[in-house]
Amino acid sequence: ETYAHDLAIFAKLGGGHLASVHPPPPDLPANVTGGMIFAVNDIATPVWKEYVTPALKSGKLQCLPPPTVVGKGLEHINEALKKCKAGVSATKLVVEL
Repeated sequence: ETYAHDLAIFAKLGGGHLASVHPPPPDLPANVTGGMIFAVNDIATPVWKEYVTPALKSGKLQCLPPPTVVGKGLEHINEALKKCKAGVSATKLVVEL
């Protein structure tokens, strides 16, 4: 069920490669190959530790657009879920605790 939408897209495309962090389903069509992706420390560590973190601190890299704070406290969870269900674009909804 997790891959149903992906496999429907691959069917329309005539096949492809499915990459995920979970094992691929055992019943992949013949024209679809599957594989798992894990973080590679030789790449991930330099990128995140040596570039992203300092770039965020210096302002060279920015998290944009800023998140939308729905409210503070668990009582705002339902409101945030309603907004999410209604559809949000290019923003992250946040409930501060």
